Amino acid sequence: MARFLGFCLLAFGGFVALIMLGGLIGIALGLFWFAIKLAVPVLLIYLGYRLLVRDKQRIAY
Repeated sequence: MARFLGFCLLAFGGFVALIMLGGLIGIALGLFWFAIKLAVPVLLIYLGYRLLVRDKQRIAY
């Protein structure tokens, strides 16, 4: 009986660990996707700024 209970607890613990691991992977992917969505407007702002100020850096002879 003790072996059966030990096996059940081991299986239940493994199942809970897999659920928690899935949640952590989901959180990590969510943070990664958020970083990508945040980087796109920052990159567009940077490129727009560089296009606006590039003529001021040319040297006219």
